[in-house]
Amino acid sequence: MEWNPSTGWKKIEGTDTGYPNGVAVSPDGEWVYIASWATGEIIKVSRGKEEVEREDMPLNFLPDNLTWRANGGLFIGGQEVTLAEFLECDTTEGCNTPSKVAEYNTITGKISDILSYSDTSVFGGASSALDVGNEIWVGTYKGDRIARFDKGDLISTWIKRILGY
Repeated sequence: MEWNPSTGWKKIEGTDTGYPNGVAVSPDGEWVYIASWATGEIIKVSRGKEEVEREDMPLNFLPDNLTWRANGGLFIGGQEVTLAEFLECDTTEGCNTPSKVAEYNTITGKISDILSYSDTSVFGGASSALDVGNEIWVGTYKGDRIARFDKGDLISTWIKRILGY
């Protein structure tokens, strides 16, 4: 749905999905990106075209929110579990919800993992990610904290992983 002060509410065709948590619109207004939490995918839908274009991009986690990056990509914050695992865990005392942040490249259509981490007693259940200087800040649906990750440390980890260390 979108709202306009002169015309009111209007359905955006092609946007039906399960639990659309995060929504982002391209700077030119031609595309809507939806984090479809329950289906574990990002959905890209055209706006203002005669025939609606829709692309469903499956993920290996439950995407919660989308945030634009300065490089034109979209950060995707979410929980690195299946829907069944999440529902079981969410009702179990002391159950951990692993977190994930990925980036969707709006030019190439490629989705790349940025970071992944296990839940702790202090922080877990990622819901959003944001570029802040030399850090990536991650929000949670489970509490009142923000996790901060140094980009330099992440790059070092990626290089070690590539080289097999």
